Amino acid sequence: TDTIGLLAGDNDLVFGEIADVSATSSGRILILDSMKSMVSLFSAEGEFIGSAGGHGEAPWEFSWATSMAPMADGTFLVSDYAGSKVVIFDDTLGYQGVVTGFERIAPAGIAPLPDGTYIGRNSQLWQDDSGQLQGENQVMRFPPDSPDHLMQYFASPMYITLLDDGIDVRPAAIRTAVSPGGTVFCTVSSDSLFEIHAFDMDGEPVFRINEPWERIAKTPEEIEEEGTVNALQTDEDGNRI
Repeated sequence: TDTIGLLAGDNDLVFGEIADVSATSSGRILILDSMKSMVSLFSAEGEFIGSAGGHGEAPWEFSWATSMAPMADGTFLVSDYAGSKVVIFDDTLGYQGVVTGFERIAPAGIAPLPDGTYIGRNSQLWQDDSGQLQGENQVMRFPPDSPDHLMQYFASPMYITLLDDGIDVRPAAIRTAVSPGGTVFCTVSSDSLFEIHAFDMDGEPVFRINEPWERIAKTPEEIEEEGTVNALQTDEDGNRI
């Protein structure tokens, strides 16, 4: 099959919110559903094999799982972002262990590196010498068995506003990717700049792209086409289907 999943029917094939999709070293397909807090395993042909996880506080369960990292040794890691832990499974969904002790939250957007470590995004807040609150989003490298990061690849400042009843923290979202050879790519979400930073596995810069880009208005035809697609995705009461 070239499609996995159903709109309705078999609960094993109905997804709530797909947070991540990956493949094991043996070619099986992993799908992480953050709404169901479940990892589902499928054969390379798309046949359902089993699932693991679920909502809960057990070491192998999740509060809010957001990403996975299939490792070269056949295990795979699941980042439970809100649960502040990384859970380790083997390629048959057998529970292998859990890494806890992360500061506040577990790393998001985890992805494997060829040497058996992995990258992930995290955020830090601190007060400077004047008492001003500062913060940044960070891309860091972690060992698979410890919450202590090995190094930092990239960082982007947070935008912090002091309010009467607290603070408003709006981070500039970072997106990451890793090539098969271990090159780490980082980009910051922007509506005015096309920016990509590339690093080798040890954190040395490989290249940087930094170019402004201009917004281009949609044509009437594109707007009409979007309206048609949206109409097909909603019922007669305007609810998304």
